[in-house]
Amino acid sequence: MLRSVFLSFTIFSLVSLTGCMPLLQGYVVSNMKEEPVCERFYIHPEPKVGDTAFYTSDNEHMKGNGSRVTLISREEGVNLVALEPENRKMLNFRKLYWVTDDGIVIKAQLDYKGEIIPLKVEGENPETGYFRRLTFERCVVPQRFEAKGRSYTVKYIQTQQMVHHSGDPFFGTVDADMTQVNMYDPDVPFGLVKTVLSGKTKAGAGAFDFIGAAIKATQPDIFSSREVLNDLYTSSKSSEHAFIMDFNYTPE
Repeated sequence: MLRSVFLSFTIFSLVSLTGCMPLLQGYVVSNMKEEPVCERFYIHPEPKVGDTAFYTSDNEHMKGNGSRVTLISREEGVNLVALEPENRKMLNFRKLYWVTDDGIVIKAQLDYKGEIIPLKVEGENPETGYFRRLTFERCVVPQRFEAKGRSYTVKYIQTQQMVHHSGDPFFGTVDADMTQVNMYDPDVPFGLVKTVLSGKTKAGAGAFDFIGAAIKATQPDIFSSREVLNDLYTSSKSSEHAFIMDFNYTPE
């Protein structure tokens, strides 16, 4: 669903850069291969093959690049779930999760251009893990939540605290400490009605500033090449950047 946090969320906005598409695709796929999958994935009650949910963000860098999750098969209490980006022209991949009815991921893999890559599934490890903290709690008092004219009842909240590190010749070293809060309503497919992702990149990370410059580069009729190059240079000098992104469920 929205488990590929950080660059896997935001990088879709970059891939339409004409001259950099192969490099960016390679960077994204490389990160997805290394980034572990959270061992907990919410499955709504009485799931049926074909159940689908779509997620989009109000963040300016993510418009038009939502995420879709679909239940493609179900056998003996194990649900095979497919996660795909909305914009397949930018980045054409599919993640597959095998999830029990209790919401435990027992297997995960990435399908990219016919290549099948097994993905790590991890739980909480406070000392050295990717997921330093992981909680799934039932709300004592269900909370009402509204998005785009629809009302939801949040009955469960999952919190993930993550530490991310990657090094790449294109983006440089990226270090970030992130917190992801998922809010679930069991009455909608896959339950997830809102996600809030927040955090801060540490010294040497300019990826989030780079996104804004890259968006400019996709609109040559509006922005000059000189302005784009100047922004790219400036973003490469960033030392720290705080961010927050919201993702909402959209009924289909």
